[in-house]
Amino acid sequence: MLAVYAELDARVNATRATAEKALKDAGLEHKILSFEGADHAFFNDTGQRYNARAATEAYQELLDWFGTHLAWRPSSKAPLSGASPFSQGALL
Repeated sequence: MLAVYAELDARVNATRATAEKALKDAGLEHKILSFEGADHAFFNDTGQRYNARAATEAYQELLDWFGTHLAWRPSSKAPLSGASPFSQGALL
């Protein structure tokens, strides 16, 4: 689980320690990020709290996380050349 927090979001940050403990207790792989100077809804580029720096960093972290944890691998039945993860049923 990738958890993204905004440093200035007191309401959401109030539950951070509880969430982190639950993830650790469950033995789930996780990464918790907090973006300095960002407030709630910092990723919403139509709102007043939009923070371009934090949004850009968070988006790259998300892509990296997806690339690591949502990557597909060809199954043993899938052809190695030109295999599509969708047509071969090899999505994880």
